[in-house]
Amino acid sequence: MEFPERFRTRRLLLTRIGRSDLDDLIRMRSDRPLGQVLGSMRPDNVAAGRVMAKTGFAYERDLVHAGEPRMLYRLTADAWRIAPVSRPASQVHGAVELQAI
Repeated sequence: MEFPERFRTRRLLLTRIGRSDLDDLIRMRSDRPLGQVLGSMRPDNVAAGRVMAKTGFAYERDLVHAGEPRMLYRLTADAWRIAPVSRPASQVHGAVELQAI
């Protein structure tokens, strides 16, 4: 699969994320579009929690990564297609680590 330059690593640390960026990740113009995007955040990062909620991610579970507590969120392609108008058009802010899978 060929990713646009900004998604080349398939693992991103984003401080600004918008609807168009997620749309690019999920609806890649290729023979293998992504089925889901995972996001993790520190439990004390309130801004990242707002990012997750505003962009349609669903909380999945708590986990520990590299000895640090994290909260795992998932955005599926199906969920993205169902309610695109409920997400804000403007960008939202917060430190969120995304993994496109």
